[in-house]
Amino acid sequence: MMRIGVAVVAMMLPFDAIASEKTWRVAAPEWAPYSGPGLPGGGTAVMELQSRLADLGIGLDVSYYPLTRAQRVALAPDYAGYFPAWPWEVRVGFQASEPIATSTLSANTLDGQAQGWWSFEDVFAQARVGVLTPHSYPPQIQDLIEKHSATVSGAIDETHLARLLHARRIDVALTDPFVIRNVFDRLGFEPDALKSTVSMEIPLVLAVKPELARSANMLLETIDLPGPEQFVEICVLDCPSHDKSIRVD
Repeated sequence: MMRIGVAVVAMMLPFDAIASEKTWRVAAPEWAPYSGPGLPGGGTAVMELQSRLADLGIGLDVSYYPLTRAQRVALAPDYAGYFPAWPWEVRVGFQASEPIATSTLSANTLDGQAQGWWSFEDVFAQARVGVLTPHSYPPQIQDLIEKHSATVSGAIDETHLARLLHARRIDVALTDPFVIRNVFDRLGFEPDALKSTVSMEIPLVLAVKPELARSANMLLETIDLPGPEQFVEICVLDCPSHDKSIRVD
């Protein structure tokens, strides 16, 4: 495993206002089924975080926002951090917890679009790929986005990405398959038309303020992140037999 230290800047925040309380306030992106208002328990990942904190005698209070706003709101003095986040989305002023839950990154297509891809390299070489511009993808995926920028389209959020795929303005939506199925259902599109091909698992972490991480032993200053060669890509459908700018459509 490649050891990566998450950049931390100690911020002049009234730590006592948070640490003296038995409840952590966390900003969460609206990212069903992992997090979101109206979901049972606030989402599957939020329920897991709540369970982990409860083991430490810490309660959880969650406010839901779009991703980039959640990251900004979490800087406020009365917030402990934001969750869920991919490890590469932990911003300056926060550090990554140990993995709390797991998400999946897949090449999601509509029926009839899969071309027998073995890897993400195949996907980017052969398809028009839509990506989420607010997200920070794994390093090897970011490299492919830059290499194939001429055929990559950016979406401002999951709804925008789903609409691009449904209108066939892109061939592939690069996101979590459970998330895009949820969005398709919400928009009145047919979720069963979606197919997920090449996939990888990505841990979900809590981006937490360093002083709070030190107050709870479960949170680490550095975490082991898989290097590019250690991500497992799985072909699950129609497998073969044997700043470059990104446009926002």
